[in-house]
Amino acid sequence: MFVCRFGLVFGQNDIHHWETAVKADDSWAYFVGNEEPLENWYLSDFDDSDWPQAQGGIGFGDNDDATTIDLCEAVYIRLTFEIFDTTTIKAAVIHADYDDAFVAYWNGHEIARENIGYRGTRPAFDDETDYFREARLYRNVLPENFLLNQQELQQSLQIGTNTLAIQVHNDG
Repeated sequence: MFVCRFGLVFGQNDIHHWETAVKADDSWAYFVGNEEPLENWYLSDFDDSDWPQAQGGIGFGDNDDATTIDLCEAVYIRLTFEIFDTTTIKAAVIHADYDDAFVAYWNGHEIARENIGYRGTRPAFDDETDYFREARLYRNVLPENFLLNQQELQQSLQIGTNTLAIQVHNDG
């Protein structure tokens, strides 16, 4: 099984409310990883116009995926979104439902990783996961949350167009 669903929300003005910037069912550009994508696939200036576009979650078609793909080692997904005022954003949270591992990049900066490799080293398309991990939402369990603090946001956040790029790996 393979599934990836990611959402991104921002905490505003001393976090008295949250706003969703990326929804799990948004339209994502994706690359089926039976080989390496181009080296700069995770950078914001990468041209993904020749990648297919599809609604998230993306997976192998086990009744919890909006988009079904062929079996593969990894899938690479990208989405752009706009931010008009960075001064009011105090934190961000990635809600991640995935099977089995992922690395997330925001404007080329690694912001979250789970169950594969070491921070700062991009995994190869065929790198193995550390262990088997099942997605949660289809079992009525909340997804994992990855909090980005203000320092991480300052390194990656920009006014205008931002890119969230995620590499998701299957455990065999």
